[in-house]
Amino acid sequence: MPPVAVRRAVTARRITCSTALAVSPASSHTLQLPRRPLYRRDRSHTTAAWRPVSVLDEWVAKEARPISLRQLMVFGRSLTESRLINSANYVRTELPIRIAHRIRDMQHLPYAVVKNPHISDVYNLYYNAFDSFRKIKEINTLEENDEFCKTISKNLQAHLTVIPKLAMGIIECSDLMDEQSLDKFMNTILRSLSEADFIGEVFIKCVAKDVIDRCGRAVQALARATYGPEVQVPDIHVEGHLSASFPYILSHLEYIVGELLRNSVQAVIERQIREGAAAKPGADSAPAPTPAPVPPLRSPFATSPNLQLGMGLPLSRVYAEYWAGSLELHSLEGYGVDTFLQISRLGNKNEQLATRATIDAV
Repeated sequence: MPPVAVRRAVTARRITCSTALAVSPASSHTLQLPRRPLYRRDRSHTTAAWRPVSVLDEWVAKEARPISLRQLMVFGRSLTESRLINSANYVRTELPIRIAHRIRDMQHLPYAVVKNPHISDVYNLYYNAFDSFRKIKEINTLEENDEFCKTISKNLQAHLTVIPKLAMGIIECSDLMDEQSLDKFMNTILRSLSEADFIGEVFIKCVAKDVIDRCGRAVQALARATYGPEVQVPDIHVEGHLSASFPYILSHLEYIVGELLRNSVQAVIERQIREGAAAKPGADSAPAPTPAPVPPLRSPFATSPNLQLGMGLPLSRVYAEYWAGSLELHSLEGYGVDTFLQISRLGNKNEQLATRATIDAV
C-alpha cells in the first residue's frame, strides 16, 4: 500500500510531497467538531410529511453488498450490453438499501436534533431519494438504463447541499448530543455520500506524482489569485517513487491531495504575512500593527457549495478510509505537520461500509 506523505514546515518556504511503497498500519480517527451554543429550535420549520415505517423496515432488513475497485476495473474492461444492464440493476437494488440504513440512523437521533432545519432538510433529501429509487422497476433495455442514469444524476445534483447543511446542523446541535455520538453520525453520513461518487469514475492507473503536480498547480494558482502578487507562494516538490501508480477514484484522490496542499500552502502564507508584519515596527517604536485576517483559500476540487465549514480534512479522511486506506496527521508545535495518506495499490479492498451494527454501537 503506497502512502503519500505531505510535509508542511512552517519555518520553510516549500512543501515536500513524497511517495513510498511502505506498509503502515491503518488507524481510526474521530471527527472533532467545535462546540457551539445550544441550538434554539425554529418553530416556523414544518415537520416532514408522515411516511409508513414498514416500507423503510423492508429495506433496512437487507444487507448492503460491498465491492472493490478491482471488481469495478474488471467490469469496465469488457463492457457488454448484458453486463451494463446487470450493473444497472445492482445499483438499482443497492442504492435503496444503503439510503434506507442512513435514514434509520437519522431516525435514531434525538427528536430535538432531527427537528433542526438543516438536519431535517438532509433527512427529507435522503427520504425523497429512497422513495425515488425503490420504485424503479427492473431494467431490461439500454433505454431504461439511460433513464435510470438521469434519475441518479438528478438526485446527485439535489444532494450537493447535504455536506454544508449537515455541518451547520451538527454545529447547532452540539449541545443536544454528546460529541462522540455526533462525530460518529457525521462520519457515517459522509461515508454514505462517498458511496454514490464512484459510479463510473474508476481510474485504472493513477500516478501519484501526476496527481500531486496537477493539484499543486491548481492550489498555487488559487493562492496567487487570493493573496495577490506581493505574497510569495511556496514551491511544491515531489520526491520518492515518482512512478508509483494504483487504481483509484480520481475525483476522491484529487480532493484529498488538493485539501492537504491547500491547508499547507495557506499555513505557510499565513506565517509569511505574520512574520512580515512583525518585522515592520510602527512609528516612534510603537508595537507593530496587527496584520489583517488572511482570507482562507477555498477548496479547488469541492463539488458542493464551499462555506468554509471546516469539512475539508474530515471528508478527505472519509474518502481515504472508504477503500480501506488511511489519512494520518502528525503535528509538531513550532515546526509543522506531517501528513500520511495510505491507499491500496492493488485495489482489492472492499468498500468500508457503515453497517447497522456499526452505527447502533454508538
